[in-house]
Amino acid sequence: YAWPGWPYLGLIVFSTAVDWQCGARIGACPDKPRRRRLLLVSVAVNLGLLGFFKYRGLVLELVNEALSWVGGPQWAPWLPGLALPVGISFYTFQSLSYTIDVYRGTVAAAPLSRPLRFFAYVALFPQLVAGPIVRYHQLVEQLQDRRIGLDMAAHGAFFFMIGFAKKTLLANQLGVFAAALFEGQDARFLEAWVGLLSYSLQIYYDFSGYSDMAIGLGLLLGLRLPINFNSPYRSRSITEFWQRWHITLSSFLRDYLYIPLGGNRGGRIRTARNLMVTMVLGGLWHGAAWTYVLWGAWHGLWLGIERLIGRRSIGFFLPRPLQCAFTFLVVTLGWLLFESHSVAQAWQFTHTLFVPTDFAFLLGAPHDPRLGFLVLGMGLALVFFAPNTQTFAQRIGLGRALFALVVFALGIEQVLQHGFNPFIYYRF
Repeated sequence: YAWPGWPYLGLIVFSTAVDWQCGARIGACPDKPRRRRLLLVSVAVNLGLLGFFKYRGLVLELVNEALSWVGGPQWAPWLPGLALPVGISFYTFQSLSYTIDVYRGTVAAAPLSRPLRFFAYVALFPQLVAGPIVRYHQLVEQLQDRRIGLDMAAHGAFFFMIGFAKKTLLANQLGVFAAALFEGQDARFLEAWVGLLSYSLQIYYDFSGYSDMAIGLGLLLGLRLPINFNSPYRSRSITEFWQRWHITLSSFLRDYLYIPLGGNRGGRIRTARNLMVTMVLGGLWHGAAWTYVLWGAWHGLWLGIERLIGRRSIGFFLPRPLQCAFTFLVVTLGWLLFESHSVAQAWQFTHTLFVPTDFAFLLGAPHDPRLGFLVLGMGLALVFFAPNTQTFAQRIGLGRALFALVVFALGIEQVLQHGFNPFIYYRF
């Protein structure tokens, strides 16, 4: 964590210390106004750190846009060239959830006499940089009494090897063809669709692979971390998708943003509004760019439509496979906004996808289009028909253990041959 510089290590220590102190004092204080002030300190510190390191450029852009509208001079303050601290989006949310839960009375405050236990909760290395986002109540008792048995260790190793294989054998290969779209120039109709579908699968295998590895390392340490993915591309609606995709972030946004906004109280219109606000802010959490805001709005739009029509799926009249296919298409088109470098680029890609002018597939050297179709077909088959990791790990016999060892070895060979390829969610 301190690799970019030792001050970054001090950042997580400072954030954790503030929430540890605020949580303990909130738990010991009967005075409601004082409790609220302590909570505001925790919120201000966490969101202040996140805002400074992640959103200062976007805020400056908005200020200058406003100044240009009124004819004022552009503001160009000196901003330090600081790298985005690793995992700051995750550990600020995780630490902040603790103080909110203590304020609400849903968990007991961590004792001031045992700071290391709370620091271990925040800085737990398997999930520190990219989740799952773990709540305090999910770990506190496990940290007090860790027991590692042979079965737990075997499942941990199995989860880790399968997650590693997802990343190295699937996500990285799909990423080659996704990059041909998002990093290349003048993609054609077929290239655009292959690239977009490849990215849709890449981000799933990349992120769920990391989550599997984190869960596996947790089991090897005697800790059970929450499942973060549950076959999301088999969902029949966008509502169901968000119950299966990045589950710990979805539950965080639900409990700490959507429900406080009013949730589904007040009728369908207000519910749709609350969903839109929640998803736009969820998109902004991923990064300081308008593409992330529009990605959140895209999902908020479909969630709102599903609530307004009173159906769990817009395509409720379709057979289940077609409902899944429609949901997958909506989610995949959303990834176009998510990964594009600008709104203009996203619009250009959308035009290519839906206004075909050239059906050639000319990825050419060094990319073999046949390999692209093969990897894409394999990725689609696995995501729609194969059991997910937690289902596959329920019964680990000799055959499945050998399978995990083989794909793990193949993954190591890929890393040795092609080098390290960072996880997509490392940048958040």
